[in-house]
Amino acid sequence: MLKEHFSHNAFVKSSNISNDEEENHDIPMENLYYPKRPEDLWFKLSKPFVIRRLGYFDSRRESEVSIVFITMHDDWTISKPKLYASLVYKNKRTIACLELEEWAVAGKMKLKTYEYYVTYVYRTKIKSIPTDEAPLCAKVGLTCTGPMASIPIRDSKPEKHLTYGVCLHQGLYGSNNSQLLIDWIELNIALGAEIITVYFQDVPDSYYNATLPYI
Repeated sequence: MLKEHFSHNAFVKSSNISNDEEENHDIPMENLYYPKRPEDLWFKLSKPFVIRRLGYFDSRRESEVSIVFITMHDDWTISKPKLYASLVYKNKRTIACLELEEWAVAGKMKLKTYEYYVTYVYRTKIKSIPTDEAPLCAKVGLTCTGPMASIPIRDSKPEKHLTYGVCLHQGLYGSNNSQLLIDWIELNIALGAEIITVYFQDVPDSYYNATLPYI
């Protein structure tokens, strides 16, 4: 399942690559695209150590911007070696040979079981990379000079100035207390609601009259 070579019809474009950027960069296809075939999703760094062929530009916290990589390691074998990454930006700018740090782990090795691959999440060290731009791709390996995995980087930074809305359905059946409706309207206004739609059906006139100040 783990292959070390790509076939050129097995890639889809990473989210931070535009057509113009693709044409203006002399970067191999496997560096900018991530595989769509399951058998190509991992790169074998060594026999017990594999890495996902997709990295993430994590900018959720301005003070902790980093590039994140997902790996799996056979913990029955020797201890995990160090990982290094070189990052390629627009206009072929490169940050070479950054030592990655282990950030998180999921799972653990259990005796008397065959499930001994553990997921380790690595990232670039804080304040070691530009915080305002995602790289196009990365090269990740056990050394700075040996074989390295070509990994496209996805920019997970959300778009700004988005407008969100929540649709709620509130039932006030069998009640003649219009104050319940007013309290519900006031609560949602306090929470930031800009549009509130109320449907009246078989209710006393007092419900409609109570909402007139909000119309």
